[in-house]
Amino acid sequence: PTLIKKLGIYDQFGQSGTGDQLLDEYGLRAKDIVAKVKENM
Repeated sequence: PTLIKKLGIYDQFGQSGTGDQLLDEYGLRAKDIVAKVKENM
């Protein structure tokens, strides 16, 4: 079987802000996603 890890926004109230602020808040920048992928390899 293939192990699947979820990336994204967990069950919480949303935040308001600029696009850049929200990418930082939720760890959705490319560098953050790459780090998570490397953790799970």
